[in-house]
Amino acid sequence: MFQDRAVPERLAGTLYARALDDFLARGQAVGIRARALQTCANIAAQYDGLWTELAAVAAEVSSLEPPGILSISRRVAKQAKANG
Repeated sequence: MFQDRAVPERLAGTLYARALDDFLARGQAVGIRARALQTCANIAAQYDGLWTELAAVAAEVSSLEPPGILSISRRVAKQAKANG
């Protein structure tokens, strides 16, 4: 839901932290993890200072992850490089 919408500043920090936790939770479904990382990228695009952290997270994704996770992490890493 928040992967492509404006996020109010009062919710941004909490939502970013929750989405990042969901992405890092390997027990979550691939779709949930992918949407969570996209939500983090959306928030990083709206608020300063998050691209560096997000680039580091995307760079740490293992090549053994499912294709959907690899794809979204590459896309977010590219966005982070362009914006950070």
